[in-house]
Parts: sequence; structure tokens; C-alpha cells
Amino acid sequence: AEFAAAEASAREAEQVAAAARAATARSQVEQEAAAHNPVESEARASAATASLAAQRALALRAEQEREQTDAVKWAALDDLFGRRGLQAFVYEVAVLELQSRAGKYLEILSDDALRLLLSLNDQVVDRALLCRLADGSFAQRSLHQLSGGQWRRLSLALTLALSEAAMDRTLTSSNLLVLDEVMQHLDSAGCLRVAKLLDTLVRRKVTSCSTLLVILQTSVGEEFADAFDQVDVVCKRGDSSFVETLAGVRY
Repeated sequence: AEFAAAEASAREAEQVAAAARAATARSQVEQEAAAHNPVESEARASAATASLAAQRALALRAEQEREQTDAVKWAALDDLFGRRGLQAFVYEVAVLELQSRAGKYLEILSDDALRLLLSLNDQVVDRALLCRLADGSFAQRSLHQLSGGQWRRLSLALTLALSEAAMDRTLTSSNLLVLDEVMQHLDSAGCLRVAKLLDTLVRRKVTSCSTLLVILQTSVGEEFADAFDQVDVVCKRGDSSFVETLAGVRY
């Protein structure tokens, strides 16, 4: 039995060796055939080149997809922090803040007869004005339909609101506010309303300014004596000028 097993193992080894020799011979035959067949050799080279080109195309396509993904992300960031994103939100808040600040001044200046509406439209501030009618309702009016006095009241309200907002945003303060010709085109009632507003600003501490310097080129009547702590009149006689009080006392 041991002899038979050894003989079987020898035969199996001989078969394995014969199979290996056959595979080697077949490979040599194929190589010799390829060497004698340039068309097949060129076809294999072309196939290898095509395979490399396909791999390169896949890599380029993947890179292009990554670039497109990055472009979408950058576009989203640009929208978020660009003119239509965070900047637009900041501008819109500033415009609404200006409308609120101007509204409290305009209410006093116009006796609540004028109301200003501001809105942001693609970085352009749209303005709408509401005027009180005889029946107490409000109707929208164009800025071109305002009288000189109404325009002056609106301009003063915006000037005060901008000054107040600028000081709040920059964390600065000033105890002096200079207003040049703010009562131009105003009638007596309008001038008194302006004086009332200015008095309210100081006495109620609506603003940080404790001193107001108002410059006028209109005739000043006695009614302003109670509206301001001191009224000085610059008079010109001939080629000389002098300053005196409402009572006629010269400096």
C-alpha cells in the first residue's frame, strides 16, 4: 500500500510538471506569434493607451465636478455676504432705523401731518411720504408735491436723524449741534415748531447735545425770545456790521 501511494504521488508530480511545461511552451508560442504579428502588438499598445486615456478622462471629470461643487459653495457664500445677503440686511436695518429716528422728529415738526416711509430696493432707498388729509386719513404724496415749508421740515428731521444715528454707530458724542438756515421757507408756525423741537432735544435729553447754535437769515421776531436762551442779531449798517440782542443792546 505504501508503494502504491508513493507511485501515485510520483505520477501526480509528473503531471504537474508536464502542465507547467505546457503552459510555458504555450506562453512562448504566444510571444513568438505576437512578435511575428505587428498588427496584434500595435493593437495591444493602442488598447493600453486607450485605457490610460480613459483613466485620465475619469480623473479630469472628477476634478471638474469638484470645481463645480466649489463654485456652487462660493456662489452661496457670495450671496450670503454680498450685496443681496448680509450687506443688504445691514443696510435694511440701517434704513429702518433712520425711518424710526426721523419719524419722531417729523411728528413734532409737522404736528403729525407728515410721515416718512423708507425701504431698501437693491441698494436704492425708496422714499414715500404720507400727508394727513382734512378728514384725518393719510394719502401718499410725491416729494415734488411738497411745499417749501414741508420740504424744510422733512429735511430737518432727516438731518437730525442722521446725526443721531451717526453718533450712536460711531460711539461718539458731541455737546454742540450747529444748524444753518434750518428755518428757511418756514412760516411763523413752522419756525415755532422747529424751536419747540430743538428745545425738546435739549431739555428732555433726546440728544447728547447740550448746546444748539441756530443760524438764520430770516427776520427774527420777539416770539423767538422764549424759544431760545439767547438770540443775537447780526446787523449791517453801511460798510460795518455789529451784533446786538433782540432788545437792541450791542455787544
